[in-house]
Amino acid sequence: MLKHPMEESLTNRVIIDDFSDNVVQELLRFIYTEVAPSMDHDMAKDLLAAADKYDVQRLQTLCLQYLFDLLSIETAAMTLNLAHKYNEKALLSNTAKYIKRNSEAVKGTEGWQSIVEMIPVLLIETFLELNLDDI
Repeated sequence: MLKHPMEESLTNRVIIDDFSDNVVQELLRFIYTEVAPSMDHDMAKDLLAAADKYDVQRLQTLCLQYLFDLLSIETAAMTLNLAHKYNEKALLSNTAKYIKRNSEAVKGTEGWQSIVEMIPVLLIETFLELNLDDI
C-alpha cells in the first residue's frame, strides 16, 4: 500500500481501525523485532486475523501453533472455525480429530453450539473431507 499511488503512500500514514490498539502494538512489535508476542487465546485469534490481513506469515505460524498448543474442550470449536477460515489444513485436521476423540464434551460447549447454529456446513464439510463419521 505504500508502494502504489494509494492514500497511504500519498499521506505517509496507515490508519488501522479494524483491530484493537493492543493487537496493533503486538503486530508492530513483531514486525520490527520478531519477538513472539505475549498472547492469550483471544490475542492469538486477533493477531492471526491481523497477520493474515498484512501477510505476516511468521506471525501467522506462531498464532496457529499457539492455538494448537492450547487446544481444549472449550476452544476446539473456535479453533476449528479459525483453521477453516484461514485454510490451515493441518490445524483443521488435528482439531477435527481432537473433536472426534472428545465429541461428547465438546458438543456440550457454547462454542460448539454457536457453530452448529451459525455455520453447520463447516462441520459437515470438515468431517466429510476428513472421513470422520461422527459429528
